[in-house]
Amino acid sequence: MVPEVETYDRAFADALWAGYGRVPTAGLPRITRPRKGQTRFAMFEPSGNALIHIDRHEPAMEYGTYEVKRSRLARAIESAAFMRAPHMDDKAAARVLHKALALDEPADPIDRALAPAAWAVLAVAIGHVERVRAVRAEFHQVPLSDEDRERHRDELRSTTHQLGGESLRTSAPNEAKGNPVTGA
Repeated sequence: MVPEVETYDRAFADALWAGYGRVPTAGLPRITRPRKGQTRFAMFEPSGNALIHIDRHEPAMEYGTYEVKRSRLARAIESAAFMRAPHMDDKAAARVLHKALALDEPADPIDRALAPAAWAVLAVAIGHVERVRAVRAEFHQVPLSDEDRERHRDELRSTTHQLGGESLRTSAPNEAKGNPVTGA
């Protein structure tokens, strides 16, 4: 348990960037990249052991039903995130998203953008990088309203970073809140 998961994620990402010139999300070592609002991430050391960092203030999981009816694609995105974060099962998460995308059922445009992007991030993690370029193009071609772009700005920015659209580094290392690893 850590006081604030984003600070730790940033510190480890900066250290990996400094050591490898990138933030590895596949192979060993690697780090899972939390999206805005997620309260945990995992680091895998070179021998494959995982260290999960969980925000001390993580709310209790709710397994109830939703009041608003959601599309299969929206539910698949959430299921994949659940399989990836607490269970660290990237292959199962990728299967769920792949099946939901293959159904081609009606869904909100934001889900149409985020589902293939989430699948691409998982594809890199499980070694299926050949599909990432096509998915990156699909992600950028989904028509989103200005309202959707603004409402989901942080999530879209995070997805763009994970797909290689921009550098993962958006600020100088440890600039905002100090480095919880080194204490600097």
